[in-house]
Amino acid sequence: MAKDDNSHDTNQPFDTGSVPELNHVPANIPQENLAFLKGLIDSFNASTAKLKEAYTALQEKVENLNLQLEETNRDLSASLMEQERLSNYLTNILESLSSGVLVVDTSGIITLFNRGAETITGIKVDDALHSHYREVMGSETPEELTPLSSLSTGEGHSQIEKNLISKSGKTIPVGCSISPLVNKSGDMVGAVEIFMDMTRIKALEDELAWKEKLAALGQMAATMAHKIRNPLGGIAGFAGLLQLELKGNENNKRLLGRIIEGVDKLERIVTSLLSYTSPLKLKPDIVNLAEIAADKINSLKEDYDSVQFNIKEPEDSVMIEADAKQLSDAVASIARNAVEAIEGKGTVEIITIPGESVFKPPHSVTAQLVKTIRKTSEFIKLRKPGALLLITDSGKGMASEVQEQLFVPFYTTKENGIGLGLASVRKIIEAHHGEIWIESVENTGTAVGIILPRTCMI
Repeated sequence: MAKDDNSHDTNQPFDTGSVPELNHVPANIPQENLAFLKGLIDSFNASTAKLKEAYTALQEKVENLNLQLEETNRDLSASLMEQERLSNYLTNILESLSSGVLVVDTSGIITLFNRGAETITGIKVDDALHSHYREVMGSETPEELTPLSSLSTGEGHSQIEKNLISKSGKTIPVGCSISPLVNKSGDMVGAVEIFMDMTRIKALEDELAWKEKLAALGQMAATMAHKIRNPLGGIAGFAGLLQLELKGNENNKRLLGRIIEGVDKLERIVTSLLSYTSPLKLKPDIVNLAEIAADKINSLKEDYDSVQFNIKEPEDSVMIEADAKQLSDAVASIARNAVEAIEGKGTVEIITIPGESVFKPPHSVTAQLVKTIRKTSEFIKLRKPGALLLITDSGKGMASEVQEQLFVPFYTTKENGIGLGLASVRKIIEAHHGEIWIESVENTGTAVGIILPRTCMI
């Protein structure tokens, strides 16, 4: 049988073509069979046509689904990229915060611990994550001041204060806020704690309270000094006249001399007290800090032969804006204390350093002081232009409880001391907007550090 021109490519799915018409049918086939066979062929052709239509419609649906799936994939990919960008952005914000941020799940396990928390507590992020809150932050803190309380009550706390124990064992005052953490459905999934180191704030509060006490004490002392000075003048005058009358009585004259000495000492105390409580009126000028220090040290050399003075000046002049007389008095007071702290032979070392210089401290106490200055100085923290003066002695040093009282007015360890020397020094340095530190080690020595701004800003 010849190939029909209406046949279709059988490689196409479901494309069977149509069955050809019955041509050249043998004559001996019954007519009813031919009719049945023709009906069967017509039915097959109709079914094939419907199948092709269904297949074409299915292909269109598949193509539409592919297009929709491709568009959905693009949207999903863009959404994932945006979510990743936002996640990285929020992570960078958390890691850049100086405040500590930690998150616990409903079991109290820490799931987030940022770099700020690591800096404040000294606990590494990897050591804190996946550990219980109590294991990391300690068991000393009452539960109502921890995020564990929010897990049980569902309530938060804001602006509360507590103490944390760092990894090194240091007690750190912190201010914190605690809030429950909920998901979109409103179910609690954990709690968040945000805390900040308040060590510096507490120090400033203590300093402010101390200055307020000093101001009240100064006001009272000034009033009392004026009231004491008048009768002191009378006692000194009459004692002098009485001394002239006792020419032949040496014993009474000697006793009267003791009275006059006592009056003179009281006069010095009153004068020092009035000077301390009076406001400083600086007359700033451009001066060389190294020269002021060297001049005061050189004036002490003649009186202390057993003390060796080492003066280390920088190659260039260290010029600052200051009141030369007031600053000279402060340096003289510090240098005199350094010399008097030495029993027998010893050394006093004076180093003047421009603010930008880097040096290796020659003395262990000086090295310890410089380390403290680098950690606590506002000048260094804010990169202000300044100059550093260091005065170190090899004397007997001081106990820690003595160091805590050094700047308190009328506190002294000297038999005939008044206790206003270092208090007055601090007043002069602060009037110049400077900073002062003292570091001392028993049986090793004492170091005093002063940072003064290049510009007085008065």
